[in-house]
Amino acid sequence: MLSHDVGDLEPAGDFDIVIIGSGYGAAVMAARLSGIRTSGRKPTIAVLERGREYAAEDFPSDGWSTWKETQIWRGDDLTGHRLGMFDVRMDPNVTTLVGCGLGGTSLINAGVSIKPQARVLDQPQWPVSFAELEPYYARAHAMLKPAHTPTVYRKARFLEECAIKAGRPNTWELATINVDFSSCTACGTA
Repeated sequence: MLSHDVGDLEPAGDFDIVIIGSGYGAAVMAARLSGIRTSGRKPTIAVLERGREYAAEDFPSDGWSTWKETQIWRGDDLTGHRLGMFDVRMDPNVTTLVGCGLGGTSLINAGVSIKPQARVLDQPQWPVSFAELEPYYARAHAMLKPAHTPTVYRKARFLEECAIKAGRPNTWELATINVDFSSCTACGTA
């Protein structure tokens, strides 16, 4: 088990660094900061996250278990469990879906790693061009080694069938994901 209840932690004053969130960005930050030394020692770091730790068998694999792990917020009104893995925030102008639990949103996006097409980032709304970001995509790809799943699961076959029925068979492809398949348990694939 990686997580501890907040009450089990040392008093906050005993940490050099406190990181709020445990998703991709927080994980990179914690890893980078853990490698620094100040006054001849490594810093003590606490990573705080709202929600719980999920083991492989805890991930939903059907509609009912997904619904039980969903929270939907409309302002201060909540439908569902307030610590459900799928945290939907509805606002008149935008709706967001984020993860709730150890791992943050990485819990629910399955590590999808898709490089956007150049035409997307070359639009004038973006502060930088695709060409300026290219070295960082290459660096992330080399570190994360995204790949396709070695098995095409039922859910993916269904999407392929939908694309074929819609007359767009060449628009479907498996997403590359940041998963080490040598230790993958295929949780949530039923």
